[in-house]
Amino acid sequence: SDWSINKEITPANYISTDIDISKNAFALLVEDESGEYFQKDSVIIIEPDATPKHKEFIIVEKHNIPTIKQLIDYDGNKYLKPTKHDLKPMLFDNSYKFIGVIVQVRFDFRRK
Repeated sequence: SDWSINKEITPANYISTDIDISKNAFALLVEDESGEYFQKDSVIIIEPDATPKHKEFIIVEKHNIPTIKQLIDYDGNKYLKPTKHDLKPMLFDNSYKFIGVIVQVRFDFRRK
């Protein structure tokens, strides 16, 4: 199944970045593997003020459970593709709340 922020990633303390982000941007630490893009101990930087574009990774919330999805714009509709390839995309409708666009992922190979 898909993973949620509440169970498998936690807020990171502080992180500097070399990209332009708003004062509302925040970072989260990935505590478990999640598909091929987000390794355990990766730090993801989320921009809540960005407008999501086709194929970008975003955080959405449904039933108070936030998850990472890839936004797919197809045939005039927007779909949410899970990070695990064995799960099917679902229609991005009003049952989902947009949290932010993932603008950067960092991974420290020497982290202990």
